[in-house]
Amino acid sequence: MIKKLIYLFCGTLVLTACGNSIEKKANEKLVIAKAAYERGDYEEAKSQIDSIKILYPKAFEARKAGQELMLDVETKAQQKTLAYLDSALQVKQQEFDAIKDKFTLEKDAEYQQIGNYLWPTQTVEKNLHRSYLRFQVNEQGIMSMTSIYCGSNNIHHVGVKVIAPDGSFAETPTSKDSYETVDMNEKIEKIKNDIETFLKDSMEHQNKHIDYILYDPDNDNIFVLASDDYGEAIEFTPFTKEYDGGYLEVPEWDYNFDYYIYNYLEEGKRIGYMTDEVHYSIWNSIHELYPEDIDYKDGVQAYLQYCADNGITKEYLDKKTGFDTPDVMQYFEGLAINDTMKYKGYIIEADDLNLDNPKENLVHIYENEQNYDKKEEIETVSLNTIGLKQNVRDYIDEFYIDKTVIESEKAYFTFVLGYDLLNDMLSKSSTPENDVSYDFCNMIAGEFLKSEEYKNEKYSSYEMLESWVNDNKDFIREQHSLFIGETIGRDTTRMLDGGMYVIDLGYRNKQPVALIEKTMQDNSKEYIIAFNYKITDKKIDWAYGYYYNENISKAKQDFNKVLSGGNLVNTFDKNKKDKER
Repeated sequence: MIKKLIYLFCGTLVLTACGNSIEKKANEKLVIAKAAYERGDYEEAKSQIDSIKILYPKAFEARKAGQELMLDVETKAQQKTLAYLDSALQVKQQEFDAIKDKFTLEKDAEYQQIGNYLWPTQTVEKNLHRSYLRFQVNEQGIMSMTSIYCGSNNIHHVGVKVIAPDGSFAETPTSKDSYETVDMNEKIEKIKNDIETFLKDSMEHQNKHIDYILYDPDNDNIFVLASDDYGEAIEFTPFTKEYDGGYLEVPEWDYNFDYYIYNYLEEGKRIGYMTDEVHYSIWNSIHELYPEDIDYKDGVQAYLQYCADNGITKEYLDKKTGFDTPDVMQYFEGLAINDTMKYKGYIIEADDLNLDNPKENLVHIYENEQNYDKKEEIETVSLNTIGLKQNVRDYIDEFYIDKTVIESEKAYFTFVLGYDLLNDMLSKSSTPENDVSYDFCNMIAGEFLKSEEYKNEKYSSYEMLESWVNDNKDFIREQHSLFIGETIGRDTTRMLDGGMYVIDLGYRNKQPVALIEKTMQDNSKEYIIAFNYKITDKKIDWAYGYYYNENISKAKQDFNKVLSGGNLVNTFDKNKKDKER
């Protein structure tokens, strides 16, 4: 259930054209699709057929022929896939048969349908009264590790850490699932996943696996979700036994990350374990829904904090899953532990959680880089972890920055905009009056004060203002039109529900890509490069995308880059010479 991302694509883009001309253009797409089908390029055939529906919705004959062709394409594509999978299965089966006799299969036929393969030296009977790490893989290919400690005293260990000679290390997540017992006057401490044992021993749930474990740091309560790959899931709390039998069935239609994860994290629960597949699904969910369609936004920030502190990055998930993961750390409003940020010349370093208040981070404030290098801090303050970056900025502004300086800067930027950078546009407008122009420039100056360019201290404020204006010309023109009450002409056929407007469409190889403008409730704009989009009934949805706030110039630049076959993996990398200036 968790691995399966459900994207409900709805809506249609109605493009106006005259009958014969529309059918002609649509048939050109159909010819290309048929050619692709005949040479076995089924993905290209699907893309061309889909483009007919999107670009020429009134080409009914071509669409009908395309639907008929799509049935043939899908059939051939599935036949091709089945042939490949059958061939691959045979190879893997041969590889498995060649090595399986080297391992010991532990399986009690009376209550186990799924056994576990171990290296012969790892069996229990050969490791009595000793400490060791036990590795196994079950007949479904699921691997697990158990740490077993045997000694005269308990050490109460809840994880394993391996350190290399160079100091690099790897460690397991903290386990909330362990038990201790006494055998022959020796205390044996064993980290064993009781949940997996329950699943393994259950006839009903043997096909399920743990997706994640959340725990309450203030008590022994844990919250576990286990699922199969077909939509069945159960949630249970085996320590508190809140549910009959220790678990509660979770219907597929009822499950969502907002309630089952973000809600818990917002309440103070923490992540003890989570699969890479679940992380990937969550990142896609955040990318698709945050912030407008998520209720527990602080829970999302708590999740992103976990990712920042534990090395869960786009690069990590790309490597683990083999997919192009949308980078949602752009929404992260905090700092990873030991990470730093620069704000108005000050250096802020995030420390560990405040022991007296686990919802707060300790942050060290340094007056400049020199003092940071010397570790000569001004003060250490405890600030709310959720939204830590903004909390730090607010704290600096309130206690360290003179408000008169900011107002003076805004007045300066207003002057530069009016008499230099925007003078040509303003003087040629329908309302060139000084008071109107001043008010507009003052508004634009306020927008610049919110930007990352304003916070950049590598260049003069004039240089950064000039750079920001050049990057946001379309946004400024549109804001000016709105400010003076002008209506900007738009193709109404490209206007979609939810304040969406289709600026342009295209393909990266066989992948459909759209450049979208979204009007927010406060009339601000957000520009999106949407990959694998679909439009029906005036609604648009996409698999993943890149978000540009109000920077339409960069969005257009990156969109053209995508159409040329490029990727946007590093497009928001702020360490690249300040946006490659």
